[in-house]
Amino acid sequence: MATIVPKKYRLSILLNVLACGCLFCCRSWADVTCAPTTLIGNQSRTDMKHRGPGLQSVSLNQTSVTDMLNWSNPATISRTSNSPIDPRENQAFTMKGDLWRVKIEGNDCDFHLELSTPGDSSGADRVIVEIPQGSNFVQIRDSLIQALIAAGEGDLRHRTTIDLSQSIPIQVTGFAFFDAFHYSRANPKRGHGHGTAMVGTIWELHPVWQLVLLTGPQPLLVAGVPATGPGPFSDPQNISDFTVAKSFFEKLENARSIKATFDLNLGVHSSIHPLKSDCEMHVVGKAVGPDLGWPSAVVVEPPNLCQFDPEGNETQDTSSWLSVFDDLSGKQCKVTGFPRIFTEHATGAAGASNPNHVFEIHPALLINCGDQNISFDNFLKVFPGMRAISPSTTSSCITERKLEVRFNKDTQQYEFRESGGRCGNFAVIEVEAINPKWVYSVGGGHSAIARVSPDGGTTVTLKLYTLSPSSIDSWLAAAGTQTSGLASPKLLHGLFTYDYYSIERVVHPRGKDWQAISDWTPVPFPLALVIFGEADAAPWGEE
Repeated sequence: MATIVPKKYRLSILLNVLACGCLFCCRSWADVTCAPTTLIGNQSRTDMKHRGPGLQSVSLNQTSVTDMLNWSNPATISRTSNSPIDPRENQAFTMKGDLWRVKIEGNDCDFHLELSTPGDSSGADRVIVEIPQGSNFVQIRDSLIQALIAAGEGDLRHRTTIDLSQSIPIQVTGFAFFDAFHYSRANPKRGHGHGTAMVGTIWELHPVWQLVLLTGPQPLLVAGVPATGPGPFSDPQNISDFTVAKSFFEKLENARSIKATFDLNLGVHSSIHPLKSDCEMHVVGKAVGPDLGWPSAVVVEPPNLCQFDPEGNETQDTSSWLSVFDDLSGKQCKVTGFPRIFTEHATGAAGASNPNHVFEIHPALLINCGDQNISFDNFLKVFPGMRAISPSTTSSCITERKLEVRFNKDTQQYEFRESGGRCGNFAVIEVEAINPKWVYSVGGGHSAIARVSPDGGTTVTLKLYTLSPSSIDSWLAAAGTQTSGLASPKLLHGLFTYDYYSIERVVHPRGKDWQAISDWTPVPFPLALVIFGEADAAPWGEE
């Protein structure tokens, strides 16, 4: 019988067990005793299931549980094909999820792991990832056995199935695999006999050759099979945080505007957030045509819906917006606004209206759905009491956040990884100086390089954007004509974003071709602040 460990002690025990200098290097690897009931040569799509780990010729990408649940089935489904039946099977993916179940499958002795989206409950939809039997995978299988024991969940050497009482957040890397054996015409998405009822797709990552624990403050590589030589698979730090399609950058460049228009299929929406939050609403969108990148979801956020009703009146009751967006759900619309790229919600999805995402139309200023045309142009302002991150967090974000980029030729996407700095959503800064020569009129508004204070004590350089026809855009336009500089400092309230123009200078320098950057390359001055309006008070004394 397994020892029961109180939940409050599990994390510290688990980390102490796993975090020794060379991760189990002092002990020999052991596996469960299991003889497959179906010989390897007779297993469905056996050559695909038993591919060696870390082939250098394969492309490595990011995905998520949500994305995999939405993957379409292959155009042609074969239960016997020992070659890829879909382009995704030529690729490997890294994915984060919460581990809820591990089962030793009797027919092939593979470890079946069921993962939900991080933060979801045990009843949420899941995907299966599999760790096969064999010498290439003994280390990762044994490491998983020890992790489950350390967490007080049981010993796979003495039982074939463990349903965890408390999920373990993990990251896995492996090949995409469509388990056609479980395909069913009656239920083509979930199939038949494919894990528990919570498993929502026949797509798997199989085989998985790398496992990272995400339970502590830093990711911990529990086990990983190295690539057959140098390559991205041998280094978990080589994984990107998000990706952006080259076509997305080309679209923004061709538009020559800080207001971009995207064709989106609109879906569910949130409630109207209160003023002390952000006074907005989240509306989920899916890009029509190719995905913009990864994570692929787009969230549309019109400003100040808690203060303005659909007729544009300032009022305490703005609940009629709910029925407006109920009617838009399921429609294809053109959405115009600032194309924000930021990782605030890249992981830890908080419900259907706030999926993992880095792409936002925020603020959204116009939604056109055929005969419906909804403008939010006049809603862009700051109301007293709107939230902002602390001055110390604002300072940390501006001065410490770093962004690096490289290009993946296989996917035609730019991959990004970030490091350093605490960041958030809205922030208050004090503009101390703007050189009029650094104020530019751009499509949809203005931009400026400014000297600002994030905390009332230090001064840093920051890019600012303002959107027309807001009053703050008129102020910045006027600042560009004041040869003597600002008459006095000005408190501004805005939204952090990764700056498209800073990225463009790296990936498409003026007069040169788009750069196919193979190594991680820094993006100088990666951040900007999209200004909503003038803040009513400095928050310096609140910390």
